[in-house]
Amino acid sequence: MNSLEKIVKEAAERYNKYRFPEASAKVLSVNEKSINILFEGPFAASCCFYDWIEDYAREVMELSGLKLKVESIEQIDSEKFKVKFKIES
Repeated sequence: MNSLEKIVKEAAERYNKYRFPEASAKVLSVNEKSINILFEGPFAASCCFYDWIEDYAREVMELSGLKLKVESIEQIDSEKFKVKFKIES
């Protein structure tokens, strides 16, 4: 596992520690240009939907200084969303 993968997984662990059961993040894939995360939970029915997703990017930035930008959001069902983040720096 390379250092980017470690950062991404640690960010998911931190995210889940403070946001579960309302939301959880699972790493689907990582490469040098993007990160795919599956978000699950009833957070989608609450206000501030994008804040829940951007909180993951904030975890990555706090751990590594890397900036992520949401590139796409695919709704799988009412409580599952696949999010692709573009790595900007």
